[in-house]
Amino acid sequence: MATFASTTAAVDCAMTIQKEFRRYNTGNPEPMHIRIGLDCGEPVEDSNDLFGRTVQLAARLCAAASMDHILVSESIFREYGSSSIFVNAARRRLKGFAKPVLAFQCDWAASVDREAS
Repeated sequence: MATFASTTAAVDCAMTIQKEFRRYNTGNPEPMHIRIGLDCGEPVEDSNDLFGRTVQLAARLCAAASMDHILVSESIFREYGSSSIFVNAARRRLKGFAKPVLAFQCDWAASVDREAS
């Protein structure tokens, strides 16, 4: 788990992490694959640990993400400022949430392809 001062920093870091794992995995006989979930808000801090709805939603989005994907909350989508990198919006039933949660997939791979061109 990590915290960031801004939504932009969190999304940019998540995309960089996925890009670096892709680079690491290229030609590696033992590739590593991760899933990332992001939400924004004020977590509850106690004894150097974080709790609360924000932390819970980020964890549930991470669990719901597919291998090598980043899922973000509707709050991240609204605050990031550039919706062009977010695709496949879908309402998802997540443990601990009474109503389905709108989540967006971050199309980090497309940003890698645009950078390479």
